[in-house]
Amino acid sequence: MIMSDLIYDVAIIGYGPTGQMLSLLLGEKGYRVAVFERWPSHYPMPRAVHYDHEIARIFQGAGIAEALASVVEPGGVYEWRNARGETLLSFDWSEQGVSGWPSSTMFSQPQLEAILDARVKSLPTVAVYHGWEVEHVEQTQDAVQLQIRKQTVTSSGELLPTEDHLSVRGRYFIGADGANSFLRQHMRTSLTDLGFLFDWLVVDILPHEQHAWNPPNVQVCDPARPTTVVSGGKGRRRFEFMRLPGERVEDLNRSETAWQLLTPWDITQQNATLERHALYTFKARWADSWRDGRFLLAGDAAHLMPPFAGQGMCAGVRDAMNLAWKLDLVLSGRAEERLLDTYTSERLPQVQSYIHFSIELGKIICISDPEEASMRDEHMLAVRQQSAQGELPLPSFLPGPGLLLEGDPLAGHLFLQREVAHEGSQRLFDDLVGRGFCLISTVGDPVAHLSPDDRAFFTSIGGHLVSISNNADEHAGHVIDISGAYVDWLEANNCAVVLARPDYAIYGTAPDLAGAVKLVRSLREQLHPSSFTDERNYTMTEQRQTSPVQEGSIDEVIVPARLHHVNLKAYRFEEMREFYTALIGIHPNAEIGTFGWYTYDIANHRLALMHLPNFIERVEASAGMHHMAFEYDALNDLMRTYLRLKKIGVVPAACLDHGMTTSFYYRDPDGNYIELQVDNFGLDPAQSTAFMHTPAFLANPIGVPINPESFVAAWQEGASLLGLHERSYAGEFAEGAVMIAID
Repeated sequence: MIMSDLIYDVAIIGYGPTGQMLSLLLGEKGYRVAVFERWPSHYPMPRAVHYDHEIARIFQGAGIAEALASVVEPGGVYEWRNARGETLLSFDWSEQGVSGWPSSTMFSQPQLEAILDARVKSLPTVAVYHGWEVEHVEQTQDAVQLQIRKQTVTSSGELLPTEDHLSVRGRYFIGADGANSFLRQHMRTSLTDLGFLFDWLVVDILPHEQHAWNPPNVQVCDPARPTTVVSGGKGRRRFEFMRLPGERVEDLNRSETAWQLLTPWDITQQNATLERHALYTFKARWADSWRDGRFLLAGDAAHLMPPFAGQGMCAGVRDAMNLAWKLDLVLSGRAEERLLDTYTSERLPQVQSYIHFSIELGKIICISDPEEASMRDEHMLAVRQQSAQGELPLPSFLPGPGLLLEGDPLAGHLFLQREVAHEGSQRLFDDLVGRGFCLISTVGDPVAHLSPDDRAFFTSIGGHLVSISNNADEHAGHVIDISGAYVDWLEANNCAVVLARPDYAIYGTAPDLAGAVKLVRSLREQLHPSSFTDERNYTMTEQRQTSPVQEGSIDEVIVPARLHHVNLKAYRFEEMREFYTALIGIHPNAEIGTFGWYTYDIANHRLALMHLPNFIERVEASAGMHHMAFEYDALNDLMRTYLRLKKIGVVPAACLDHGMTTSFYYRDPDGNYIELQVDNFGLDPAQSTAFMHTPAFLANPIGVPINPESFVAAWQEGASLLGLHERSYAGEFAEGAVMIAID
């Protein structure tokens, strides 16, 4: 049967959590949405089991938080233990996140999908087509055209096309159709695959009787069988067992094998039900562009990551949130279509950071060699004993350049949510104030400083103007900061006004109420750039990408691309950190005891502070700086500089692979260190930033010494930067190397 054209604003292929969230968020705005899922019913088995506080806040805004409460549980502590049961790392997932929800929540995906499905199908403008597969798609300048065919399931579980088909016309088409995306194959994009492949047997059980697991989540770093044991949601447990070298897939992926592996955990057929077992190959890859005209990608169609950070599904929900509010503005004519380009520019660097972080976790977890595991354990235990940091929080990575106030160090960070009160009602901020853009101040009403034109614009994009006070008597009618958290946050960050986006990311901040005008006008300019002649979109990323390639002989002085950071020995560590925070607005990228790395832009750090017990106060005429650093865009520049300086008798005092950089340290006549470095991860600082949150960096924040002669010889033989980094970080060039002194 042939059906006539169906017309929608947005068509979506794929009805997993990403597709469900997209259809829900767009349907809530009243857009006509069609979702096509080739399978006739939901996949009933568990898959994802974790989401973080940011995703919980998105679910809150989608109206499903109350329904989820009965089927989820807080994540609690996540410990890494070696084969002897000693704790190598401990992540604290129990505390409240900045978004107002637990840092980590455990769940069962079928239960989540059922709740999302009910919410989506309650929206009158959303149509869900189960059992329909997209066969053909094309786009014009104004629309997309899809050909869809009805599917039936055979007795063997395979899909079989029927004669029924229909034609769909829409303004945009989103592929949320998984790793083997149909839409991605029809887009002008490429895939970057990092080649990180490990097979794991995933086993989900339903215990017949519940008991307390201590810790609730554990990663067993046992080379005999790396194993993950975590909550699978309320009343469920998830076990994951790595396939060992030489082990056959067909032998591992059997129910008999699953029960054998569960036995040491006192899980048997008498006290638990095996819900499922499946072998997964963990991968790390992304599509290099998520938009091709009116085609867009989201979720696993755009990226895949290993599960070690629990961010796979979270990334898809972030995609949906970022894309939905931007499509809303574009579809309604309140923003120019080029706003959709910021979807890739913001989300891709953030996803890359999580992927690299997950890989670094995996490199530590997936060790099956006993000797290598013993060395890992010894080092991580030593670092844990020396560090007073205790349990580590989950890292959070910033979006890339896009619809953010350029130069604001807080732009892109998630803004706070806590309980507030207004006119007798006390609820979480989003539930009381509403969703969308929020211009928030704790020093007065921002409305008074906006012109009628500015107010009209801000209202037109669904903006909320909010004055917050922690004193109900003095500011009758204003939103009351019950706990004082908002006042404290703005004071700590030296600002009086915050403009938050619909996805809860900070657009920008201002030091006073007058700055609210700049925030609103800057936002307006970015949403309608063709209406303004002042083009201010030359980002740091573009500057790095367009740096000219240095050419010439080794006798030529190669000018560094930039000054990267300054490292100071701090006698008064806390006072120094507070001073520079107030002076230049730094915020920590990583802190390990009394070693800290701080930044004020997208670089991994601009200032480092270090303190050791043997430091003494500076005496008159002594220097206070440990080193300054200059960065090159290419390894060849660093190597040719080394050879040039060597010819004139200037050799490094020390060379190190810090993990994020390969660094050659020289000393000037006064004894100050000068670091010449190249980023081991290329021109994207998001990747090196992600590395600084990994256990490898936490275990060894200084790095591995390098013998420059053997390193340069390997470079001259044609080794790549990545290859050299992997070899040097493994210690291949350490023989005869000198460790840098902190004196």
